Amino acid sequence: MDYEKSYQLLEKFNLYFRELSESGRTKFLERTAVLSKEINVYGKDMDVSPEMKLIVLSYFTQLTFGLENYFIGDFDTIYLYEKEFTGASGNKSKTGQTFHTKIIALSWYHFSESHLKVNDGDNLGYYHISQAMVQALKNGDSIDDIFVGYYKTASEIVFSELEKNKFLSFYNNNRSIIKNQDFDSLFPILTELFFDNPVELSKTLPDTYTRLCILYNQDPMAFDQNYELDKNKYRNKKNVSPIPEKIKKVYSYYTSHWTHNLPLFNIILVPVFFIYYIRPHLLLTFNQLILITIISSLLIYVFGRKFFIGRGLFKSEFWLIFNCLFGFGPSFIFLIFWSSLYLNFSPTTTEHAIETRDIISKRSKNGGTRVHSFTYYLSDNFLDEFPEARTLFVEDIDPENFPENPKFRFTVATSLYGFKVVTEKRLIEDKNEYSRY
Repeated sequence: MDYEKSYQLLEKFNLYFRELSESGRTKFLERTAVLSKEINVYGKDMDVSPEMKLIVLSYFTQLTFGLENYFIGDFDTIYLYEKEFTGASGNKSKTGQTFHTKIIALSWYHFSESHLKVNDGDNLGYYHISQAMVQALKNGDSIDDIFVGYYKTASEIVFSELEKNKFLSFYNNNRSIIKNQDFDSLFPILTELFFDNPVELSKTLPDTYTRLCILYNQDPMAFDQNYELDKNKYRNKKNVSPIPEKIKKVYSYYTSHWTHNLPLFNIILVPVFFIYYIRPHLLLTFNQLILITIISSLLIYVFGRKFFIGRGLFKSEFWLIFNCLFGFGPSFIFLIFWSSLYLNFSPTTTEHAIETRDIISKRSKNGGTRVHSFTYYLSDNFLDEFPEARTLFVEDIDPENFPENPKFRFTVATSLYGFKVVTEKRLIEDKNEYSRY
């Protein structure tokens, strides 16, 4: 369906679209066009026309119109039945069903009937698409940060207000859901009222209405402003809780996060890089390395606990402690050590006579042995505590230009963080004739 036909159809059959300005209508149509390419609408026992598909998809656009991310997780399939249908789990007839993932099933007869009736707080489209938003949230799928970040806070405020208004028919009609603090089930019911009868909801439950405005980042009563949410309008309103300036990003509903992989990364990859490229330059003993890592992990835990737990990044205290010890702490120290090779000052160069050396060999693939590295001992016991600093790997040595009477030259600097690092080391001729390495 082309732009003009879509425009005319929505203007005729969608009250929400009708109240938008021209720029708002353009945004609405553009989003709907994108969704039409990603969401398939199938008729199970009926034919689905382009007009029917447009009306159904307009609900997706309407509910997410204020959100930056207007995709609802991986829900990409709509099944339309002519009338009531039987779910896969039993013989009970249904007018709609939101599956655990991907699929929403609707009775076209009941959907279109509720679409044409307004202000009654009963709308099949609002109910099941908002239910899909909740399910996507629980699945940890991609969803807007505002919705994810404020969902839990909104639920607490909504239930608090409802407990103060037990005389309302809405409370009595949904008593069991409210008593069980089941916001996942209550949210679709509230969404029906929010879009179908916003004036009434804002009068009877002003705090609840405001929480929904924040969750959807739109105000259905702002007809002349493309439904844009003006938070200042509700900040000083009676019986309305404080409104946050900014919604913090939380991870409570995410199934995984890149930080959860840090311990695995530190166990598999970091040791190799550290042993070969960083450790030979650090003038720190093994005990000092362990102590620095533990102290850093504890500091990250103490100062980061409120952030990590508050944002729901870790589900329990145990996993936070585990990640601090094996994830954040080692990763932070690794970055400190790596950057110290470049962020340093006051270099001092000294030369030292070699007394002897150890040859370190390793087993080769063919079953034999090969020389891996050389650890040198200096006559003046320089860097005696740091054998790695006195070690050269075979690949760093050019055998064709190996000095006949070698000496060890070191350049040692102070890192930005206070400890010493070897910035350069090489074997040189005793007569100061330099080799090529």
